[in-house]
Amino acid sequence: MKMEAAAFIFYQMGKITGRSLGCSDFAGLAAVLGSLELGNVQLGKGDFACPVFRVYNSSALRHSTGGTQCFYQAGLIAGALETLWRREVEVEETSCSGLGHDYCEFKVIQNPEGLSFFQLALPDLDSNLGVRQKALVKDLLGRQVQWFTEKCSAESHKREQAGPTGKTPAGFTFDDIWGVSESILRLKRLAERAARSDFTVLLQGESGTGKELFAQAIHAMSRRSAEPLVCVNCAAIPDSLLEAEFFGYEEGSFTGAKKGGKPGKFEQADKGTLFLDEIGDMPPALQAKLLRVLQYGEVQKLGGTARLQVNVRLITATNRDLTRMLAEKLFREDLFYRLNVIRLEIPPLRERTEDIPVLARNILERLNRCYPENRKEIAPAAMEKLRQYVWPGNIRELQNIMERLFSLVESRVIGGEDLDTFLPANWATRHGFDNKSLKSSLWEIERELILEAIAAAGGNKSQAAKILGLPRSSFYEKLKQYNLA
Repeated sequence: MKMEAAAFIFYQMGKITGRSLGCSDFAGLAAVLGSLELGNVQLGKGDFACPVFRVYNSSALRHSTGGTQCFYQAGLIAGALETLWRREVEVEETSCSGLGHDYCEFKVIQNPEGLSFFQLALPDLDSNLGVRQKALVKDLLGRQVQWFTEKCSAESHKREQAGPTGKTPAGFTFDDIWGVSESILRLKRLAERAARSDFTVLLQGESGTGKELFAQAIHAMSRRSAEPLVCVNCAAIPDSLLEAEFFGYEEGSFTGAKKGGKPGKFEQADKGTLFLDEIGDMPPALQAKLLRVLQYGEVQKLGGTARLQVNVRLITATNRDLTRMLAEKLFREDLFYRLNVIRLEIPPLRERTEDIPVLARNILERLNRCYPENRKEIAPAAMEKLRQYVWPGNIRELQNIMERLFSLVESRVIGGEDLDTFLPANWATRHGFDNKSLKSSLWEIERELILEAIAAAGGNKSQAAKILGLPRSSFYEKLKQYNLA
């Protein structure tokens, strides 16, 4: 493959710059490239080995097909990926905004000869550029790298000064939500439609069904995708700190307050999306303040007097039955109707068993790519046993089991007998019938579910209680009842 001299110069300029960015993953790469004002960069379809990047240019940045900007962007992505993968990478443009598309699309290409564009294009460069021109190009490249290095260093320093913010680039899209069942395909269509507006979204589903994955996908497809996505787990923050975390605080507002104060999650998510997980665990006092933010679009910092205007799209999630909580006066009715504009129910894995083979194979393929020296396949008998299991921990438990099988099974093929080892001992007879009394059968089933939830939560009993949808006090009473304390 050959390049014109001008195209080569800009491609190599971008590549050298890309190597200096120091990205650690795809999401970070997309975020950094977007911050360089070359356009809004998003991950498109593609696998780990050949990812696709789409650069959505503003109308002011539109250019002719195959312009120097295209080559510069391709080189920049290639250089950043070389740092990430520690090997030679080449990128080509497969779609161009100069042809009327909404974006320029760049894809990693296979290069079996092991030659870089530099080696392939060098003769053309030698024939077209003199010594003085080469020196000027080298100087231009050096100054460009220095400029980007200083820019990235300044941004890094700014982030360190600000401290951790909880901002998360939307690392997942709807392409990352795997499944072939009608229920999941319909849910994806509804979620894609929800992404087109700024209305609040309520995601309901059991623990481990992928609620945060849907939240990230909705943000990535929305018009706010270039702005921050801030994720907060309401159950993970002590009640005494919730108000300060959500709304921020001024310096000196309480003992131990950080010098200079701290912005809250709403302020950090301004113009972007705020994802509140476990919204059902939010205490009533904070529910009232959240309602006011949704009504008036303003927040007041703890210890402050000024009101700050915020423009935030809110996505919430819970594994609890909010309708029942309304009846029990545990959740505000007026807040519920504010949050429940677009409601998406994520089905548990046991209700879409046709998705289990798709999920299992994708998880296994991802593990094979990460550990190619330990590649594994799964036998049909093992896959059938995965389909028969009821998965109380849903996709999170399936991922846990697949990783355990991948790590501990010695043979290259994961067989049905391996599932007998790693799934609960009596899983195969869960739906069987015997002569036991109904009471004793229910006792055994409940005890078994509690043990499975604890295993799925990695021994964390609070998380196990959430998996089962039980208050912690009730969960601990059952542990005593079944001699599991």
